[in-house]
Amino acid sequence: MENTAEILQENTQLKEILSEKDSIIQRKTQRIQLLEEFIRSLQQKQFGASSEKLEAVQPDLFVEAEDEADATVNLAAEDQGITIAAHQRKKQRLSIPADLPRVDIIHDLPEDQKVCPHDGT
Repeated sequence: MENTAEILQENTQLKEILSEKDSIIQRKTQRIQLLEEFIRSLQQKQFGASSEKLEAVQPDLFVEAEDEADATVNLAAEDQGITIAAHQRKKQRLSIPADLPRVDIIHDLPEDQKVCPHDGT
């Protein structure tokens, strides 16, 4: 009988230890999942798409604000009577005409200034 009581007591103690370890493992598993999610979010910030894109759920989010701003600008322009002519810039580089005289100016250092004072090259 004495042996059976000791075995039951030891069994109870082992069950308590096992339940404590299970709760510790569960907390550590939750912590690992939280850290993995944090790492994923940081990787998304660093390596993910950097441009802002409208989702299909909210395509017309700022349309009203833009319409109001356009109307305000149009009213202000009508009040002042300002007209702005549209134009296009040409992206063409013009070369110097060949008939203009060219003069080569050579700037030279004296011989004593052509040598590096640190290493003599």
